[in-house]
Amino acid sequence: MQKTQYLNLLWKAAKIILPKRLMNHHLDPRIDIYIISYPKCGSTWLRFIIGKAIEYHYSIRTDNPMDTKKLTLLCQSRSIEVPCIKGTHDGVTKWTILEKMESDKTKYRDKKVIFLVRDPRDVLVSSYYQKKKRRVVSNRMKGKKAYNGSLDDLIEDANEGVRSITTFYNIWANSKNTPRDFMLLRYEDMQNDTYAEIRKVFDFFDMKNIPEGVIRRAIEFCSFENMRKMERDRVIPSERLLPGNPDDLESYKTRKGKVGGYKEEMSKESIEKMNKIIQDELSDFYAFYK
Repeated sequence: MQKTQYLNLLWKAAKIILPKRLMNHHLDPRIDIYIISYPKCGSTWLRFIIGKAIEYHYSIRTDNPMDTKKLTLLCQSRSIEVPCIKGTHDGVTKWTILEKMESDKTKYRDKKVIFLVRDPRDVLVSSYYQKKKRRVVSNRMKGKKAYNGSLDDLIEDANEGVRSITTFYNIWANSKNTPRDFMLLRYEDMQNDTYAEIRKVFDFFDMKNIPEGVIRRAIEFCSFENMRKMERDRVIPSERLLPGNPDDLESYKTRKGKVGGYKEEMSKESIEKMNKIIQDELSDFYAFYK
């Protein structure tokens, strides 16, 4: 029996036998690499590029290349040697209570981790439109009303404000030496030189065999314009890539993706408030955001 088949059976058995509360403290043994981010940091874009590059290189087609776990497990089932890769927000949900964010990351000690970050000010603005315009899209959010506060209100929201972002970032700054290997990836660097950053990502995956032409083709496919078109046309069978209202561009997953866009959305007073919190409370590991 192949290792992948054995791990598949082991994981399925564990999910049947063990209570859910215990499963939450254990990681899927099939997964080699985790792409971890706070919501709205650009992980959809990153995983889409990775998925398309793998599809192109190995001539495999799936209905949702963004699901890198499903895609890489499919590759392994066909005896293609690739690591199993999964994207996650590491327990952060719309209901996460700030004080209960898990700080112990020892469950990742045998895994590789890419930690994707984005300027907390841009994350907050993107989160605002997610909560305001997109909650109607998610089946997981059924029964939850759209956020009715202002952007100013959200900054200091007890569980979903800027301190939720800085706390999550700080936890991982303190835990960066826990995984088997760790890579910090900035959304801003991806925007500035997408190919260079994705090349680093595949090198981190030990997938140096993915050629430049394949990566550039995947990047072109995942351009902002094409991602928005796919969202509008409902090409991907996932609620993650559906607009709240096709006629309202602010309700799209691919809303703007602009670096420093918060300057166009926030008042001077709000920016100053955010700057102070970031300066005072964010780890110096992210000094580039201070």
